[in-house]
Amino acid sequence: MEYQHIEYKLVRETNPNYARRTFKNASDVVKFFNELQDTSKEKLFSVCLTQTNEIACFDLVSIGSNNQSTADPKEIIKAAILTNASSLIMVHNHPSGDPKPSNNDTIITKTIKEACKIFQINLLDHIIIGNGRYFSYSEAGLI
Repeated sequence: MEYQHIEYKLVRETNPNYARRTFKNASDVVKFFNELQDTSKEKLFSVCLTQTNEIACFDLVSIGSNNQSTADPKEIIKAAILTNASSLIMVHNHPSGDPKPSNNDTIITKTIKEACKIFQINLLDHIIIGNGRYFSYSEAGLI
């Protein structure tokens, strides 16, 4: 029987532009993912961070339609587990331009927070990017 070995490369090792790149707040994350506000499909990223909040990797978890995206919780936290990340930030866009979270956004945030606890990963934030605006669950006191 042959076994498949799966390994995630740390983004800072494969691309020097991300070496020592850190996020201090939601605004930093929004600037990094600014192009999401111009996409016509909903996209969800997992951003995995080291203990010092340096980017370990980011993973495009799902691409949906113009008003929804289906994300499997195990896909959202997989990269964080494989890179031994200390923290995770979820980022997605609302192509409508309104960053107000949907009921499904809140449900998946709670689900991921519980899943992260099991693996001792800190869910720092879930950020929704709209047209020139954003919503941060952390800034709203919901994480």
